[in-house]
Amino acid sequence: MSGFTEYIADRLSDYSVQSENSDIEVEDSDSDVAPRRKSKAVPLQYSGESDGLSDSEMLAESLSYTDTESWSDVDKAPDIPEFIAEPGPKIFPANKQSIKEIVEMVIGNDLFALMMNESNTYYHQNKEKMCKGKKMSKWNDISLAEMKKFLGMIVLMGQVKKDRKDDYWSSEFYTKTPSFATIMSRNRFRQIWDTWHFSNNRTTAGSNKLEKIRPILNYLLDKFKSVYTPRKELSLDESIIPWRGKLSIKTYNPAKLIKYGLLCRMLCEAKSGYICNIEIYCADGKKLDQTIMSLLDTNIGLGYHLYMDNYYNSVRTAELLLKNGTRVCGTIRANRGIPESMKHITLKTGDYTFKRKNEILVQAWKPKRKIVYMISTIHSAELTNTTKVHWKTKQAIIKPQSVIEYNKYMMGVDLADQFLSYYSILRKTVKWTKKTVLFLLNCALFNAYRLYVEFNGNTIRYKQFLHAVGRLWIEEYSSAQNVSSDCAEEIPTSALVPTPRTPKYDHPQRLSGEMKKHNVTRIIGSGNKNRYVRRPCKVCSASKKRSESSFMCALCLVPLHLGKCFEKYHTSLKY
Repeated sequence: MSGFTEYIADRLSDYSVQSENSDIEVEDSDSDVAPRRKSKAVPLQYSGESDGLSDSEMLAESLSYTDTESWSDVDKAPDIPEFIAEPGPKIFPANKQSIKEIVEMVIGNDLFALMMNESNTYYHQNKEKMCKGKKMSKWNDISLAEMKKFLGMIVLMGQVKKDRKDDYWSSEFYTKTPSFATIMSRNRFRQIWDTWHFSNNRTTAGSNKLEKIRPILNYLLDKFKSVYTPRKELSLDESIIPWRGKLSIKTYNPAKLIKYGLLCRMLCEAKSGYICNIEIYCADGKKLDQTIMSLLDTNIGLGYHLYMDNYYNSVRTAELLLKNGTRVCGTIRANRGIPESMKHITLKTGDYTFKRKNEILVQAWKPKRKIVYMISTIHSAELTNTTKVHWKTKQAIIKPQSVIEYNKYMMGVDLADQFLSYYSILRKTVKWTKKTVLFLLNCALFNAYRLYVEFNGNTIRYKQFLHAVGRLWIEEYSSAQNVSSDCAEEIPTSALVPTPRTPKYDHPQRLSGEMKKHNVTRIIGSGNKNRYVRRPCKVCSASKKRSESSFMCALCLVPLHLGKCFEKYHTSLKY
């Protein structure tokens, strides 16, 4: 993080150490059911209080749970009510092919203005502390155009991968990316990054960690819900915001590819992965049933079908969702309220058994070595031909309908995670608030892309969409260039581009002998008028002479006097 010193001046930045005594949850999986983990099931541990229940607590709750009605061996198709929601976009842009208008449906100028105002407020509140650094000595309040350029550059950084933020302003020949220096100076980018803030420290209560990002979180979640209504099938699962620093709400799951981070529960449309709602774990003692209901939010009572894995499912949860007009399907653990007669059964490969209590079906099926327990308020217990043939026995593969539907619709969150990993805008930082807001903005960009696809079909790839968004934010307030809706390359006028700083290392073709390549050009300043400026001559500086020139080599980007200095630099090994 050299070069980017992040100032931590708020009360919630003093993180507490991760707790070692944490709850344990075990995830079951089977090869014939879509796997929910990358490796074998291992304990899931939380730092601090869990919003769920530990295994012992869940077992005690299941033992204390008494059925008011008995389980039956008689199967019947459930009476599923009509889906009454109207899926699809709720708001329509004037031009459905305009990326700018579609993105503004999710990320409007009011969000940029919020971040701009809070960042300027944060600087003035901590001015005395920040002005001790040389890079903060000259400060101008951040404008709306600068905030949009700043975030546009972060979007493009997701496509131009470099280890350190300073590397984007590198003048080394083989690694330089000159476009970043022409958009914004490195020092100004540092200033905005160091002061980037999302709430007023003096008005934040501090009782909840998420208060630091609450304005951004509420804004984006309101947009996610107000611009689009998901289709009938929903999936609920967790995602991880990477974070390895000290933080009391940090979680640890060794079964995940990203083991340390903020636990983020997501409700997504099953087919497209559109993110409908997000809830970040903050150790507030919330139980799983409450988490599920808060994630469903406005979708309760509309006839949605919710697909969840065995971490969330239980008989009690299925009854609760039934009362609220929502059907559920997924795997279930043996200690989550299933009948005692099914807990220790022995089945042969391919056999199944079930119990039903009104609309709730609990089914046990043994595809290979392990018995799979399913719970559903959507399906009957019948087996269905998958139209696939086993590669060895050549027999038709038959599965319960609940397993087929679960494998089909459970991947909504995984699909969203897959897109979020492409060209991710997450950057290294010592403040968890910035990492979390970048994750939320990443989700918003993905949702904007899904809206674009909904309006126009798959006419543009996700990479092209992000590239166009980055350019839009960078060039929106620039009179020199106009960004079209496509991703065609535009070469800026050389007369309007400020000359980059002198490279630290000599150009590899400095002594090539082909003098035709080394053209002379004027040095252009970075002011509003782009007037010519003078810089120290490279050859004179090597001889410890203080002499400036307004000319430079267009290839080497080195200021040189015309005549002897220009010739000596391109012909002598030691100039």
